[in-house]
Amino acid sequence: MFRILAKTGVVGLISFVLLNVLSYAALKNVRINFFINPVPVGSEVYTAINLSKELYPDRKIIILGDSVAYQLFTCGLNDRVNAINLTCNQAISLAGHFILLTNALKQNQHVSKVYLLYHVGSFSNDLDQEWTYNYFVKPFYGTYHDYFSTKTRSKIDAGFLGNSYLLPITKVLPCFESTDYSVINKLQKNVSAMSPTSVEYLILIYKLCQQYKIVFKIISVPTSSKTLQEYSGLKRKLFEKKINECMLDTLFVDYFTSMLVLNGDFFKDGIHFKAEYVKPVSVLLADHVGLLTAESAQKHWQSK
Repeated sequence: MFRILAKTGVVGLISFVLLNVLSYAALKNVRINFFINPVPVGSEVYTAINLSKELYPDRKIIILGDSVAYQLFTCGLNDRVNAINLTCNQAISLAGHFILLTNALKQNQHVSKVYLLYHVGSFSNDLDQEWTYNYFVKPFYGTYHDYFSTKTRSKIDAGFLGNSYLLPITKVLPCFESTDYSVINKLQKNVSAMSPTSVEYLILIYKLCQQYKIVFKIISVPTSSKTLQEYSGLKRKLFEKKINECMLDTLFVDYFTSMLVLNGDFFKDGIHFKAEYVKPVSVLLADHVGLLTAESAQKHWQSK
């Protein structure tokens, strides 16, 4: 009986090691990884990570942003504004955006401006969502976990696998994609419109920009009138109170007053835009923010 258990244990150990070796090879080999998982959940995050490592000598603006910003800046508009487009998804939280910015500034210290284009609801992300594993843990844990604060590591290691997320197998096999941090962190679920994670990393992003003498500006993506109404009363007061308490008020001085508000007909889900409105709204946003010259706007419309 002992021999059978011992043999089973040895076979299991060898299989575990072999799976991790193969998983590591898959992570290093694009073709193998594509065969195992051709379209990984959160593929836009991996694209943003790769883009953040590149040198852009002729681009002086970095754009960070959530999925709304991603939708608007991946329709061809980015070529018009001549910016480093690192927009992807709010599910990476501001911790993920901080890592992307840190990466980009290592190669692009000539950058003069950083814009964070964020829907007001995106600031509530406290790494406690059902998408946290696939959008944040899987892409960033391991390679970038040195950028995690103590609080962030604590939140992530609360997962049932703990720091075993360092194992290659967890990043390759699809069975791990069902990890749900909205369940794992249920008792610590953030209910604030401005989460502790957002506060912590907004401060870090601001300090990083100061270090490089870069202008940092937070701008709302175009928003529905329903959302503005939702944040017109107590919710907005609580949002602004949190900002003031954390001394972030200078970053949000005109966030609400300069918000582009559109009626519900433009939106397919109240947040993202219907396909037919993506291009015109993207030009509207870029012009509003000052990213698009009159000449570029004219060329954009002529190319339609």
